Amino acid sequence: MARWKIPNSSIARKNRRGCFLVVGLLLLLIAALALVGFHANPINELKSDIPVLG
Repeated sequence: MARWKIPNSSIARKNRRGCFLVVGLLLLLIAALALVGFHANPINELKSDIPVLG
């Protein structure tokens, strides 16, 4: 069985690059949020005062 190789069009290449760019930006955002979250000060639940309306 012969395999037919479909040539990549310029639109397909641009879409692939854009997809990798969006995935890369999302990974960078998740990494930045994780870095900030892991370096934050821990919260003491027993001493925290949460204001409640009512």
